[in-house]
Amino acid sequence: MATAFALLATTACTGSVLARVAAVQEAINAEQDPEFDASRLPPGAQPYVQYLVKAGARCEGVGIEDVAAVIDYFSAWDPKIRKGDNLGLGGFTQKGWDAGQGRDGDGNGKLEILNGADSVLATGYRMCDIDARVRSLMAEDGDPVPKNLTDAEVLNLVVVGYFMGPDIWDKAKKGDAGAMKFDAKGMPTGKDGSKAETHLSEFATRKSGIKNPGGDKGAGPGQLPAGPVRAKIVEIAKSQVGQVEEDDKNPPTTSRENCVPRYTTRPGWCAYWCAMFASWVWTQAGVKFRTAGVIEFHNRWGATHKGSIIKKQDLNRVKPGDAVLFTRPGDYWGHVGLVITVAADAKSFTYISGNDSDAVRWTRNYPATASDIIEYVSPMVS
Repeated sequence: MATAFALLATTACTGSVLARVAAVQEAINAEQDPEFDASRLPPGAQPYVQYLVKAGARCEGVGIEDVAAVIDYFSAWDPKIRKGDNLGLGGFTQKGWDAGQGRDGDGNGKLEILNGADSVLATGYRMCDIDARVRSLMAEDGDPVPKNLTDAEVLNLVVVGYFMGPDIWDKAKKGDAGAMKFDAKGMPTGKDGSKAETHLSEFATRKSGIKNPGGDKGAGPGQLPAGPVRAKIVEIAKSQVGQVEEDDKNPPTTSRENCVPRYTTRPGWCAYWCAMFASWVWTQAGVKFRTAGVIEFHNRWGATHKGSIIKKQDLNRVKPGDAVLFTRPGDYWGHVGLVITVAADAKSFTYISGNDSDAVRWTRNYPATASDIIEYVSPMVS
């Protein structure tokens, strides 16, 4: 998913925040990483910048931006987040943390998995451990991790190993019957490959946002799209109703699932595509925002454009063209659609969404009180 992290708005900066950023920048320069600018991190990351500096200095193959991108992907900088067995900013399991992955980032003598400072430093350590393991495998027989990978290709494997488990290559080397398969770059293939692609795409999005803040410019704060822009969003969304995945066409053009080339954020990439569809429609209408993740409507677009997030109980403020975000069992940020009409009494709305039973479909008269609605997000434009 190229996009921008939420930036620390100048108008919101207090003297203490600016002083902290300046002090941290000096520390970064001392760590021989002068290209990194702490102010490019999202607001939620600012309390942890000094720990990111330490985490990004652990090994040559993993930098500050890499650690920040992994954390932003997993937790969106919520230190208390829980996703199944994965906890805190870096998504550690309690078992792994207690087994040696935990680190004392803030120097208080405790290893606390829900302590943001501890989790940030531990993330850097874990990424470097995976980097070392990948390079060790490269130096062996080249199977399943080939020799002569570039540093960028090694980092890709570090990211995949972080989210899918650093033992995935070891299982293959042992010849486990259920072991996954790998391509010529050491990347998982098949169904596991789809997961790996998702992790890499999400990671690349966030890292791009740090390196190029504002590179995915959409709007100035407080500016709602004019009527014609909203009308375009609605028109384009309607024009796509009935679009299906390639393997659901009659006759099917391919056996690949979740493949709709026109919406993808990466050529030839197949993945759950409701967010791809919604952001593609916005982009076609002139709103510069592309993503493969539902959560990005909230923590990247919403956080960067003040006032764009609308609470679920405020349907009376929602307009055609706004995104509506839904939760799903096992996946809080589970689905996204585009509002087409809002009932006059603001008690229901109609929306169109992609990847709805493998197609772009209408959902009419959806109740505003439905428990699975998270919020709405307006597509602000300049």
